Amino acid sequence: MFSQEQDLIREQARKLLGEHHRPEKVLEHLEHPGHFDRSLWKHAVDMGWTAITIGEEYGGLGLGSLDICVIAEEIGRCAAMLPLAPSIYLAAEALMLWGNEAQRRRYLPSLADGTRIGTFAFCEGQEAGLSQTPQTRYEEECLYGVKLAVLGGAYADLAIVYCAGDDALAEPGLALVDLNQESVDREAVESIDNSRGTARIVFNGARAEWLGSSGAGRARAQALLERAAIPLAFEQIGGADHCLSRARDYALERHAFGQPIGAFQAIKHRLADMYTHIELARGAAYEAALTWSIGSDDEALAAASARLGAIKAYDFAARESIHIHGALGVTWESGLHIHYRRARALALELGSAPFWQDRLVRYLETRSDATDPHHLVQERV
Repeated sequence: MFSQEQDLIREQARKLLGEHHRPEKVLEHLEHPGHFDRSLWKHAVDMGWTAITIGEEYGGLGLGSLDICVIAEEIGRCAAMLPLAPSIYLAAEALMLWGNEAQRRRYLPSLADGTRIGTFAFCEGQEAGLSQTPQTRYEEECLYGVKLAVLGGAYADLAIVYCAGDDALAEPGLALVDLNQESVDREAVESIDNSRGTARIVFNGARAEWLGSSGAGRARAQALLERAAIPLAFEQIGGADHCLSRARDYALERHAFGQPIGAFQAIKHRLADMYTHIELARGAAYEAALTWSIGSDDEALAAASARLGAIKAYDFAARESIHIHGALGVTWESGLHIHYRRARALALELGSAPFWQDRLVRYLETRSDATDPHHLVQERV
């Protein structure tokens, strides 16, 4: 599926992360929310990771969606603390899709060179998904309201905000707001994975503007979440693959009753189940990445499938890896809890599994061929 150039990008990404990613920094920041690895971020920027999907006319590299998926998998493999998801998967993608020319030229170059970090603020309630009628409102070029669990919100400079418009009867829209204003209050919040920079943001009349044009906010927000779900699925698969490798290696090293514990059927079955979940998720993610790269009409359906498969695979692999390691697996030093935390965090960041299950059902309902479960596979082959 991937070209020789993309395989080379993978090798370079793995080498960079192997040299500059420090697991001890992740452990340190787990106790101090609202931070990320800025030294690693600088290396990532120097390698052009933040510029990959941004057009050349805006200071980017103008490469394809498959390239960012390759990098995402390597980031997930080591659970690196990089705000690539909020800044590039979400904010930069929204600007490329719906920003007007002035907005693109003003913000995309700084997102591409890493001097500005963006995010997408959409969650307002307990349910991890899009609300039908957002309480945050845009009035006379100002934003009022509260957004919860904003990914990277603790340190982001720019936000795309899902909000209601001036007219209560009009559709919600997406607003563009500079977060470095006195009328913006934010607070880093404790979460299961404090390396994600999750924050609560309050807008008290912050100056803002519509992203491109007003209206169509819900459809755009859904499309943006679907786009971001694809590279995020690769992050989850990378993390799950790491958990499987750690569990396999430990099963070969740890001996009990005179033989490696990997020789016992119970351990073999756990490893086999982990492998099955990961490969099923990988197939769905590859399909989603391909539909994204060619602009297929099935992109939304494929993204939901990839999202659900990746959530299940990472969560299962993280838990089973800890179980196989036994008492060692639950220690702070083993580092396996980092992947368990990341699996739980990624499972919620773009909407929970029930949200995506609902989306998947709705997509299938709109398909005239939904009664034939084999048609979608045959059509793509």
